[in-house]
Amino acid sequence: MTLKRYSIANVDNTDATPTKTVAWRNSWDIPEMTKQTQAAVEERDTEKRAALYEALQREHMKVSPFIVMFEQIEVAAHRKGVDGFVIGPSNATDFYAGIVKN
Repeated sequence: MTLKRYSIANVDNTDATPTKTVAWRNSWDIPEMTKQTQAAVEERDTEKRAALYEALQREHMKVSPFIVMFEQIEVAAHRKGVDGFVIGPSNATDFYAGIVKN
């Protein structure tokens, strides 16, 4: 799993990075927190993963240059046999071109 949508991750702080997280947009270079976030993403034990995320969020609240106040959540339903719809982080990045009906 990639870290492209995590605000507590900045894999590459250069302009050439394909992953432009909130941390990247604020030029917040955090290699140690990025490693910790990747470890949390990969943790299979539910309780351990929750503890890792909680610790990361507490540290984030103390040291980050930004605060996430609201997070939009979208749900899409489709009938069985329909694939390829991609919901992006905003309306402008919802992709319909790849939709196929099997």
